[in-house]
Formats: sequence, C-alpha cells, structure tokens
Amino acid sequence: MASSMQIAHQLRRKCWISFRRNMQQNAVDNAQMPITPATNATSFVENTQTNPRDKQKTFALSNVSDDAIKRAAVLGIDLTGKVLALDHDSVIHAMKGHSGQNEYLRGQVPIDAQDIAAFDRIFNSAELRVGTPPIAKDSTRLLAGNVALDGWIYSFAAKVRKNYVSMQTLFKRKKK
Repeated sequence: MASSMQIAHQLRRKCWISFRRNMQQNAVDNAQMPITPATNATSFVENTQTNPRDKQKTFALSNVSDDAIKRAAVLGIDLTGKVLALDHDSVIHAMKGHSGQNEYLRGQVPIDAQDIAAFDRIFNSAELRVGTPPIAKDSTRLLAGNVALDGWIYSFAAKVRKNYVSMQTLFKRKKK
C-alpha cells in the first residue's frame, strides 16, 4: 500500500505533466494562427462591437512584411516570423475611443470596421517608432507608427507579443 507522501507526490507529478502538455498545446496553437481574409476581419470587428462581453480569440490578419521587419530591426525590435493580429479588447478600445463624432473636436475623423480590418496594410506601410511608453503595463514592447494611405493619415500603437503584433489603438485624420 502506498503512503500518503507517495500518493501526494504522484498527484503533483500528474498535475505537472498535464500542465506541461497544456502549455505545449497552447504554444502550438499560437504558432499556427490561421491567416484570414480582410472580409472576415471586418466581421471580427463588427462581432466585437455587437457582443463586447463575448471575448473572441486573437484574429490573425497576415505576416509582418519584410520591409516592416527591417524598419523595426533598426529600432532594436525583432518581428521576424510574427503575424499581425487584432485583439478583442484593443478593437473595443479603438472603436469606443475613436469612432464617435467627438473625433472631429480633436482634428481627427471617426474610424470604422474597415479601417481596423486594414491594420495589416497600415502597419506594413507605416513609419515605425518605439512606443510611448516603450513597454506596456503587461511587459510587452510597444511600437507606434504613422502612414498616409487613401487620403488619410493613420496613427496607431501596437503591442509586440511572442508570436504576433497586435493593434492596441488606431485613429485617422485627413491628409492635408
């Protein structure tokens, strides 16, 4: 018959093995984020607005371009192999903070779902700089950028995570 110490040791070992399996599976899941077309990105944004309490998984848009990787490397940030993505909470923040009529008072124009869905195009074309502050509260690095596209000047902040770069906020103003 096994002693209580042996039973406790076996339980801890089983828990540890289960924990490691889950961590390994999460790493595989994160590394294989499917890249989806922009029409689905628009649906993702609309779903976050319709059901803000139903947290959605991070939504992969596309790979970071080689040019953006080079621009970030100059800043000391490695984006090699990373995917551009939309995060549920960041989409809600951007839409609540930058899609209303009060944007005109700030000299900006309200953003819409199509603007957020185009984040990959915006990021890959942008002039990048280190964010302010350079490190977010959750210890991720921040990048900021501006780009002129389609008659608008887009400004954004993005979090550089382990496997992906996620939009944190986005706003636009008319190009002069």
